[in-house]
Amino acid sequence: MSEEFKISKSSLSRAKRAVKEQRTPRARGRPRSLLSEEEKQLVECVHQFRRDYGEDISNIELTQKVNINKKNFLHIESCEAEQIISTRKQKLDLQEEVILDRNFPKRFCSRNNFLLRTPRKLEVQRIEGGRFDILDHWYERLGKKIEEKKYLPALMANMDETMLSCKDRRIKVIIPVERKTGIHRLEKESEHITLIMTLFGDATMGKTGVILPLQHLPFPLEDLASSYAWGGTSSGWITRDIFSGWVQNVFIPEITRRRTVLHQPKAPALLFLDAHDSRECPEALEWLKEVNVDVMTFEPHVTHICQPLDVGFFSSFKRNLSRFKWQLRGFFGGERRKKLLLLAKEAIHIASYPDHLQKSWEKVGLIPFNKELVLKGDLVSPTTLNLPVKKKSGRLKIAGTFLSDSEVIEAIRKRDEEKRKKDETKGTKKRGRPRKKQKEGEEKEKTPQVRVVEQ
Repeated sequence: MSEEFKISKSSLSRAKRAVKEQRTPRARGRPRSLLSEEEKQLVECVHQFRRDYGEDISNIELTQKVNINKKNFLHIESCEAEQIISTRKQKLDLQEEVILDRNFPKRFCSRNNFLLRTPRKLEVQRIEGGRFDILDHWYERLGKKIEEKKYLPALMANMDETMLSCKDRRIKVIIPVERKTGIHRLEKESEHITLIMTLFGDATMGKTGVILPLQHLPFPLEDLASSYAWGGTSSGWITRDIFSGWVQNVFIPEITRRRTVLHQPKAPALLFLDAHDSRECPEALEWLKEVNVDVMTFEPHVTHICQPLDVGFFSSFKRNLSRFKWQLRGFFGGERRKKLLLLAKEAIHIASYPDHLQKSWEKVGLIPFNKELVLKGDLVSPTTLNLPVKKKSGRLKIAGTFLSDSEVIEAIRKRDEEKRKKDETKGTKKRGRPRKKQKEGEEKEKTPQVRVVEQ
């Protein structure tokens, strides 16, 4: 045949081998490592991994799976994701006994309409909390409330906190050549500043609150007294008292002012919050209910999907602030804290561009209301996600509820009252094993005394 068609015997043998391996004869590039049927099953494996575990398979894990099956002379079957997950937990070397080359995942993606991208790393709780059915149920209840109350965008708000660190940048020490390691004294954990941000649905920002780990406003910060709403705790984090003060002195006056501007003094308002313990303040929730403000909390571990501040504003704010941090060089103590707040004020101004703020609400499907936009997102885990069965706890759940409802406020009051009574009786209970009560007429048995006589 080679003489008839004027083809060399080596070319003919290569073509026969290509047909046997289901490759195109005389095609350029490396030969395929998988048969066409195996590659189809591997594509299904990639999709099945996402459906089962809510995350995407990595290029190393994909290569490992093919190596295992090729080594055992088996065809690729359904996704054996448990094997990969167990390998992760055991922290084994995924690249042991590599049969394929490192470019196999790249060629596999180009042939099957996949992309190789650096992943966004999420905690397990966020992957499990961002399930389709959980988000769908939350948006369904919220949609009914919005349709009933007809909230104006100017009266819809989202409040959350973010942290600013006052610590210095990494330093280096100078050591002699003969030494290998330098030593530097570990200072006490540097303090931080908590900012309380409020984003409104009409693409405007409310007054920013500042929580300092101090009881009194330090002298260097008196120049900024009118720029922020101030508060202080020993830890520097938000508490019930701080939240109550923010509601009474910052948020309610702002809602009243906006209603006056809109000439609608009784228009309903809506406040979105996360499910932090500081929100469980009955007095503050009663005040909000009296001024016709509904409070809706997000489901646990979904703020990276549903919260406008997390999705849009915070990333822009932190990015702009990091560009200015070089100006903190040479400032220490109170002066450094003051300089950081000045830079934060400038970063907030830059990040508060109206178009950018409006997109923050659009991305989470709240203004305008469009839950399908969120449920089709890449960060939403499928409903088929394999989750361990969790026991139901008797603890009051405030996540994903309307905190301004009378039933929820009363449940919080009742729980706080029970906790207070429990704390009052704590320590009064007698310790040790209780003694047996003697029956009437029964004498106490006397233990025989033994006398020791020295010989």
